Amino acid sequence: MEFPIPIQDVDHFEDHSPTLRINMSVSHGTIWLMTEVGFKWYKNSTRELIFECDIGKANDALKKIQYFPDTNFYGNDTLNFTIEDYGHTGRGGPITTVWAFPIWVSPVFDVLVANLPSSFLGSENQTLLLTQITVTDIENIPPTQNVTANITVTAGTVDTIGTSLGISAAYRETSEMVMI
Repeated sequence: MEFPIPIQDVDHFEDHSPTLRINMSVSHGTIWLMTEVGFKWYKNSTRELIFECDIGKANDALKKIQYFPDTNFYGNDTLNFTIEDYGHTGRGGPITTVWAFPIWVSPVFDVLVANLPSSFLGSENQTLLLTQITVTDIENIPPTQNVTANITVTAGTVDTIGTSLGISAAYRETSEMVMI
């Protein structure tokens, strides 16, 4: 996500380029800023940037600020942005301006993961219970949402044991079953 943030100072004169202190931070991602020579860094971490520079260099760099959400994060974040002019220009003392830019990160579908052992070991003419199979969802799908699974065997038959687990078979042959 890239967006420009222009800075203006009504007291700024072309022959005098005051130093500004700029602080940017987010809670659920990384902010990145392409910089030039002339920046004095106080903090340069993934979630917070604090630096000093003149208005021209700040505007050049802030045209290309980028935000990268944390892995598997979706929801609201905020880019907190503070500028202080140290009172270099204009009347009065130092002036600090604070903004909070809302950021909405849309969710994306993450593939469900089937967790199972590399093989199952059973005895001839004995029923083998496949109890080690689980499904994991990074996004924490509500437990009431249906998940469909195909189970196929190359020799033997596959079936469910009762319905106490909330499993129902939508399609059933002796070697393949679709469970919902």
